[in-house]
Amino acid sequence: MTDDGFEQLFRQEFAPLVRALAVACGDPRRAEDAVQDAFVQAHRHWRRVRGYDQPGAWVRRAALHRLVDQERSAARDRHRRRRLAAQPTNEPLGHEHATVARAELVDALGALPERQRLVVCLHYLADLSVDDVAAALEVAPGTVKSQLHDARSNLLRSLEVRDG
Repeated sequence: MTDDGFEQLFRQEFAPLVRALAVACGDPRRAEDAVQDAFVQAHRHWRRVRGYDQPGAWVRRAALHRLVDQERSAARDRHRRRRLAAQPTNEPLGHEHATVARAELVDALGALPERQRLVVCLHYLADLSVDDVAAALEVAPGTVKSQLHDARSNLLRSLEVRDG
């Protein structure tokens, strides 16, 4: 990466990572803080970080570490997840069912174990590959696949119970 690679990295990684971590932790502000902190650290150490094969993976890992640190000191808050799901969207008026379904999905995600929730959000919302998720979480790709499988099973059971 060239010297201007930092700005390119920021534009490419910031929004998807904030979006994924916001759903994972239930608080967009905490997610944005974690990602901003990671980019501050990346900028501070840019000479070293830009030499890595995947500077984006370094930023994702740093953001996840920051978020996990925050999680350890804060209790889960379902109300925040409901508030996030109820935020206005670009949907036309009259789509109350979509808002209810989104709230149920966010609740179901919130009920997943933390690792499963992170894996689902990074894979599906940040559009990261299994290998990229594994690198960010510092686990084997097989572990990510297993956690995705377990998370999908848990989500299916949770959403079926609410539907039936």
